[in-house]
Amino acid sequence: MAIKENLAKNKVLNFLKDFQWYISTLIFFAGGLIWLYAAFATMDYVESIKTSHEKLIETVRKTNATSIEKVQCLVNGQIDLNRMNKELESITNNYNTTSDLVRSYKERLASDQTNSKQLKDKIESQMRKLGEFKELREAKLKLFEVKSETIIGKSSCLNSNNEVLTDHDTKA
Repeated sequence: MAIKENLAKNKVLNFLKDFQWYISTLIFFAGGLIWLYAAFATMDYVESIKTSHEKLIETVRKTNATSIEKVQCLVNGQIDLNRMNKELESITNNYNTTSDLVRSYKERLASDQTNSKQLKDKIESQMRKLGEFKELREAKLKLFEVKSETIIGKSSCLNSNNEVLTDHDTKA
């Protein structure tokens, strides 16, 4: 039996020797294919990387958009403050001018008793204007203070969808 097994092994070895070149070539290319599969990414892997990068890019875009909306809100608030400051300055100038006119009319009235009726009428009209300017100035000043506290302190801005952005601090 041992002889038969030896002969069978020899026949197999002889057969394999005849095809040794083909077998080694086949093993070489099979190894190469296995290496290619292991070394290079599959389509599923590429798709997963592409999806994760797209999510990251979208997150960055949303974060930037929110930051831009916050900055835009602050800039718009600062523009409103500047406009209100100019209006307040103009009202204050008108108030001071009217106040100076009233003072000069009173001085003229005290020094010159002629045309007192006309001067009294002018003084009364200027006093009414002065009262209106004073009320307007006080109202604008209150509005200016409220607006500046809102912008300088913590406040909420609305984004393009009219959703409240998170509170922000201008010092940050």
